[in-house]
Amino acid sequence: MMAPPAIRVQCRDFTFFSLHFRKEADARDVYDTIRCLTCKVANVEKLYAFSFRSPEPERAIGGWKIYDPRREFKRMGISAKDSDKGWRITEINNDYQAR
Repeated sequence: MMAPPAIRVQCRDFTFFSLHFRKEADARDVYDTIRCLTCKVANVEKLYAFSFRSPEPERAIGGWKIYDPRREFKRMGISAKDSDKGWRITEINNDYQAR
């Protein structure tokens, strides 16, 4: 009996994870998609980080209205007083226009 089709991914920190599929065709589709979105892209805008568009219900939520980095840092025990430890919050690129 053959093992089910799988894709084993090695991350840059050398952790591994496996994706298992019922059909060879599904594994091939996922492999091709991962490869297409991660390898040797001629145009940076075609990378997943730039080309992905979340579904409309997700866009309507507005993640930055939910996530508050200052509150999250405080929850983790990081404060503005910890700048001597390498942590600080800046507004330098608040509008995402820095180049």
